[in-house]
Amino acid sequence: MPTEASALLSAPAPQRDPVVIAHRGARLLAVENTLEALRVAFLEGAGGVEFDVQRTVDGELVLFHDDDLHALTGTRGRVPELTWRDVRKLELHDRHGHRGRIPHFDEVLELLDGRAGLFNLELKVVADEAERLTAAVVDALVERPQAGWVLSSFSRRALERLAGSGLSASRALLVDDDPRCDWWAAGMAGPQGAAALAKAGLAVGGHLDAVHPHGALVNAARMQLWQAGGFDVNVWTLNEPEQWRLASASGVSGLITDDPAGLLAWRRQRRDLV
Repeated sequence: MPTEASALLSAPAPQRDPVVIAHRGARLLAVENTLEALRVAFLEGAGGVEFDVQRTVDGELVLFHDDDLHALTGTRGRVPELTWRDVRKLELHDRHGHRGRIPHFDEVLELLDGRAGLFNLELKVVADEAERLTAAVVDALVERPQAGWVLSSFSRRALERLAGSGLSASRALLVDDDPRCDWWAAGMAGPQGAAALAKAGLAVGGHLDAVHPHGALVNAARMQLWQAGGFDVNVWTLNEPEQWRLASASGVSGLITDDPAGLLAWRRQRRDLV
């Protein structure tokens, strides 16, 4: 988070605690983006989970974040280059010593079925997969209840393809301050940021519900702009108490964190001190 405590604390106090959203599941306690990571996140008390979805070469949806498989599997290649049969054989291992496997999206839907919470599906576009990935996500969700679902992406094309899809799930811009990010201008304050948000809303068929900014972008001026537009603001990825304090004071809707248990313990401690 930026060292703008005075600007953040000048924002209106939030009316409720931000939702605690586990980033790629409880990735400190299980391999990220696995069924176990999602299960543990809810067991820890998270109010939501964030996870990344990619499409295999034969059209199956799986959970995986990185563009390349190497860091978590020790093998080369990318998910969109492999079949589901190939992907399901891979063993995952992270730096904490956890092991797991890449789950199929159908398994995630089964896990989440009947559960209340915020389910943030990031359309993780690798190479030129935006249209195929988005079409597959629409097919997987269109016949299912979509309350609590939020579809987010850095990819303009992916969110554009949701227009007219028939999905009622919320849609969110993933915003970074890097000009290579399709939505980076939506992180600007003032008239330029307002114009960028309006343009983004038109691009996604008028169905734009949330902004998901990098924590370094959160300050009073930007929060005023986003909240004036009626957007939920779920900020990523915040792992330290000072970040949690500043973002909570700014009035964000959700805190996306690698450490949901730590955040909730910090929140309980603050309440006990009041």
